[in-house]
This record gives sequence, C-alpha cells and structure tokens, in this order.
Amino acid sequence: MAKKNFEQILDEIKDSISKLESFDITLEESISEYENAVKLIKEAEKKLREVEGKLEVIKINVEKE
Repeated sequence: MAKKNFEQILDEIKDSISKLESFDITLEESISEYENAVKLIKEAEKKLREVEGKLEVIKINVEKE
C-alpha cells in the first residue's frame, strides 16, 4: 500500500467528518469512523512535524550562507 500524502489524509478526514455529521450511520459505525478520523489526524500531525523539521534544516542552511 502506497503512503498517503498530506492532502489525501485531509480528504479522508473530511470524509469521516461528513459521515459523522450525516447521522445516517449507526452508533457502532460512528465510533469506528471516529476512531479512524483520530488515527488520520495523528498521521497528518506526524507529516506536519516532518515538514517542520525539513523547513528548520533549510532555514539553518540558508542562515549559514
């Protein structure tokens, strides 16, 4: 399975939110969807931290020049 990019993760989070807001799913499905959304949010946060680290390296390298 290919790694998802940040935008794909955000789209999946939006889909989960839409499902939860629709009220057309059972309580069990809601819980499952919520758990999935939480996992996706954590994955998105991890990607953001990785990007922040890369940007910090670039900033340090630019300041050295």
